[in-house]
Order: sequence, then C-alpha cells, then structure tokens
Amino acid sequence: MKALVIALTTISITTIATAQTQTQSQNNENISGGYESFSEWYQNDFKTGSSFTPSDARFLSNHYFKADYTLGRFAAGAQYEAYLPAPLLGYFPGLKGNALATYYGSFKVDQLEATAGYFYDQFGSGLVFRSWEDRQLGTNNAIKGVRVKLQPTSFLAVTALSGYQRVGFETSKGQINGLNSELDLGNLFDFADLGIRFGGSYVGRYIPPSGSEPSTVNAYSGRFNLDYGGLSLGAEYVAKGKDLRPDFSGSGINYYDPGSALLGTIGYAKQGFGLTAQYRRLENMGFYSDTDPNIVNNPFNSQVINYLPALTKQHDYNVTNLYRYSSHGNMVFNQGVFGENGGQVDVFFNLPKGSSLGGRFGTKVALNYAVWYGLGAKIDTASNKYTINKEFGTKYFQDANIEIKKKWSQNWSSIFSYINIFYNATVPGLSAAQQGATGLINANIFAVESTHRWNTRASTRLLLEHLSTADDLKSWASATLEQGFSSHYSMYVTDLYNYGNPDPTQRIHYYTIGASYMQGPTRIALTYGRQRGGLICSGGVCRYVPPNTGLNITISTTF
Repeated sequence: MKALVIALTTISITTIATAQTQTQSQNNENISGGYESFSEWYQNDFKTGSSFTPSDARFLSNHYFKADYTLGRFAAGAQYEAYLPAPLLGYFPGLKGNALATYYGSFKVDQLEATAGYFYDQFGSGLVFRSWEDRQLGTNNAIKGVRVKLQPTSFLAVTALSGYQRVGFETSKGQINGLNSELDLGNLFDFADLGIRFGGSYVGRYIPPSGSEPSTVNAYSGRFNLDYGGLSLGAEYVAKGKDLRPDFSGSGINYYDPGSALLGTIGYAKQGFGLTAQYRRLENMGFYSDTDPNIVNNPFNSQVINYLPALTKQHDYNVTNLYRYSSHGNMVFNQGVFGENGGQVDVFFNLPKGSSLGGRFGTKVALNYAVWYGLGAKIDTASNKYTINKEFGTKYFQDANIEIKKKWSQNWSSIFSYINIFYNATVPGLSAAQQGATGLINANIFAVESTHRWNTRASTRLLLEHLSTADDLKSWASATLEQGFSSHYSMYVTDLYNYGNPDPTQRIHYYTIGASYMQGPTRIALTYGRQRGGLICSGGVCRYVPPNTGLNITISTTF
C-alpha cells in the first residue's frame, strides 16, 4: 500500500510540475505544492519495554500532499493526507485512513480578501487565537469556514472569521467566531522613527446549549507595540469568560471559571548587543473548541484555539530534552494548578574581532535566564471556588544558561554551552513528570560542539553532552558525530546513555544512525535507532513520543 501511495504521488508531482512549466507564464498563473511523508517500521525492544503483538500494525506512516493554484486575484488549494494504516506513535489517534483533509478558495480585490474553506490565522501574539499546522507535532488546527480581510487604508486592517475547527478528518462541535483589528499610528501620522500599533480582538466559541453549560464563551484581547530606534515595547491582555473547569477527582461535577492572560515584552538592540525580556501570567487560559473534559489536557494539541508556548530557551541538545518545561494554561483544580507566572531574559553581545577575548574572528555570547512559578490560591472546599492569594507560588522551573560561539579559523568553529536547570516534577502536567520523573531536580548540563569544514562541500561535526544530577535518574551522557560528504549526502550517529541510573538494568544506550540525500528540493532521510520516549518540540509547543525502536524513512519535496 505504501509503495502504491508513493508511486501515485510521484506521478502526480511530475504531471503537475510539467503543467506548471507550461502555464506559469500565462495570465500570472502558477501551480505549486509539495509532498512529505514520515514512516516507521517498529521493532520489539525488551530493554525499553516496547513490544507489539502479532495483531498490531508495526509499520505506520503519515503522508501529506499539498497543491496550490493561483490565477491573478484568485487562489485555491487542497491538502490530501493518508495515515497508513494508522498514524505514527504519539500522533492524534483520530487520524486514520486517508481523505481530502483541507481545501480553500480565496479572492482578493483592492483592499478586500475573502477566503472560504480551511484557513490559518493568528490574532496578536496568539494568546486569544491561533490556527496553524506543524506536521512534526501532528498539529493542524485549521478553521473550516469563511474569513474576510479588509484593509481600507495603510494604517487600518480588519479581519472577521467564522467556522469550525479541524479535528482529524472531522470538525469540532463548537463554532469559532472572531474579529481582529490593527491600527498603525506610525503610518497614520507618518512618524519617521516612531512606530505605534494598537490591536483589539474578539474570539467566541458557541456550542448549542446543554444543561448548565454556558453555550457561548467570549474572549477579548487588547494590545500595543511601540518601536523607537533600537527600543521596542509591547503588551497584551486577554480576558476570557467562564469556561469549563473539568473535575478530575471522580465526582462527575464540572465547574466554570473565567480566565486571563497578560504578556509584556521589551527589547533593545544595537550593533553587537541585544536584550529582550518577556513576562507572562496565565490563569485558566486553556481554550478549546469543544467542552468534553477529555479534550482538556489532551496530549495531542488537538482542538486548541489559542497559542500558549513555553517561554524558555528552546535548547536542541539530547540531554536538555529530558527536562523540558511545558506551559500551564489549563487549571487542574483538585491538584492545585491554577496557572503560571514568570518570564525570561535574553542578552546577546559580541566580543570584537582583534580583542583579547574576541580573538581574530570575534566571539558571540548569549545569556538566558527563565523562571516560572505557579499561582497560589486559597480554596473554599464548600463552594469549590478559589481565590488567588499568591502571584508567585510553587516554583515550577528555572533555566540559567550561557552559550559561547567561537570561530578558530576559516574552517573550524565551536559552541560551548552551560545550562543549570531546576525542575519540579511534583507538579501535575509538567512533561517530564508525565514520563515518570520524580521529586525536585537540579541538574547541570555541559555541551561542546565543534565543526570542521574540509572544503566547500564536506564537513565534520562532533557534539559531546553531559547532564549531571544527584536526583531522579541521575546522570546522562550523549555524543553525536555527523559527516557531510557533499551538498547531497550526509550521515550521523548519536548515542544517549543513562549511565548513572540506580537500576543497572535501565542503563540503556539510546542510539541512532542515519543518512540523508538531498537533490534540489527533494530530501530523503533514513534512520534506525532507539528512542527513549520524550518530547519533540517546535516553537515552545511539544508532542510526546513513547519509547520505540525501529527503522524510519522521511521523504519531502516541493514543486
């Protein structure tokens, strides 16, 4: 079946690419698109506990074929998806079989643009609304409905939308209605060096009345951004009406509470120096297109209306994946989780070329500090209500790190990183806690990465990592060696080893060996290895992947 799908897809791509060449020059007509697939053949592995019965499907694959067509002011497109015979482990189980997943048509004339079908959009920072697709995460929160964008002047833009959110190959029970406006005073008054922008948004979810459940939940957002020279300031506040607060204690009674969010940012940049700071407070800001209690806290990012990424540095080392922070927008009342409060600061600066510290080629330094707390509350058990009485309650997470990028010669460069992490695995909902981590964890991480370019096409990269801790599963080490043979071929091998585990039977090597080939827009990657089980993250949003061992193949191309 998979071979048939790939063959048909290849024929389709070739046919469409030929048609594109013939029509591209006529009437501003254009056809574009792409194909992407992720497949894995899973193996039994007694060391990780990964096992499959004879009736289990051990070969799983995700396939995406997308095509877009434009002709003057008109645009249309569609995405066909196939999950054969089911999606990869860790993806939303509702994605089964194959179907035309999304489609759209749009028309733009002067200051007006109208879209019908499936579309993606974002209001402000996404605190109140964002629909997007990320195939690595298995996230596709497209809205199926109608959207109208109007920009009557250079300083005013308005968007109105209404529809239902995608859920697998179906749509949500709840209807999403939204209105967004943007006012640019810098353009209005023709300020030369000063930028001032204001925005306001409304998002409502409507579900036909059922019992005591509110049929409509409204959320409102107001924001501003200011830019002057190298200085930037921004703030956004969201107020959400009473929404479902599921009770997971077994009483079978659900309650309804309002929510709020506050985001503040400040930044300054000049040549060789930059500083940014972010602050955010969330209280009961989980916002979903349905009110089924099973949807709240679902691990697949399914039916999420807004965007609440973890505001921490997104490290990409093997050992940093062990204790990743995940944001706490949802309330878990009976477990004392009401939201989060915290932020992060980034500082970047360059040590000049020719200086004693910068050396011949200069040195780049990046500092980051992030800390997050829970909201403390007083609970009235009689009425099942709460009152926030401590803005900075239980400490959830802290990350202090430094990264130094050093170039030794034209062909040799290195990156040195030190990361100090505090992780509270007693807090419900933290990702590592869900994977079995326990207690209060303090860890120190060191990483050294070095790359040598042998010529314009070939390079070697070596990465060494170490996580030292006396807590949880104790210490880990990791090594990665990557060899690029040309602009087309590369190979790598990596190993993550929990050598400090108190249980000798769990001192497991999580190894992977892989190779990739790239030709123009086409890339094919083949890997075999053992995954510990953990998070795949993109933009502060993560997807949990259970432990598995197997052979993976990834194919992607565009036209």
